[in-house]
Amino acid sequence: MGEGLATLLINRKEYYENCPGCKMDRKKEAQTGFPIKGLLTVWVVVLSAGSAYMLGRALTSIFWGAVADRYGRRPVIIFGTFVVVIFNTLFGLSVNFWMAVITRLLLGLLNGLIGPIKAYAAEIFRVEYQALGMSTISSAWGIGLIIGPSLGGFLAQVSLFLALLMHITVLLGCGYCFILDAGKSI
Repeated sequence: MGEGLATLLINRKEYYENCPGCKMDRKKEAQTGFPIKGLLTVWVVVLSAGSAYMLGRALTSIFWGAVADRYGRRPVIIFGTFVVVIFNTLFGLSVNFWMAVITRLLLGLLNGLIGPIKAYAAEIFRVEYQALGMSTISSAWGIGLIIGPSLGGFLAQVSLFLALLMHITVLLGCGYCFILDAGKSI
């Protein structure tokens, strides 16, 4: 009988009042069956964040094309790079649903990278290699979507200082590339 009581005491979970993790653990233990409500909630959050970004891009892509034609591609690309770093960081630090959606919408509205980069690729590749240039942009985008979140998740676990150091290093590297290419026109 003593062993059975010891096993019950070891397996007994202790919950504390006003502990957010404890509340979630209790909620998960109380669930029975297939968690369709949780799946739909996650689906709506991801769909809203993704569509907010694409809505912002759709609303301002013509504007960013005109800005790139008037002021040049380099300022638009540099501004877009800073916007991506700032708003993706803010998106990662979102504390609620609406902050996440608004951050993604602002990222889409202020991010004019794709148009100038595609125009630049069309200019630097001969006609027979333009398809390769455009597919390189899509491939780089896809690889970035795979590596970026993975690297960000790893760095977030390591330390905040290392993550900030990585962001600064990437920004300095981008700036260095533009300084080296100052003799050529983008």
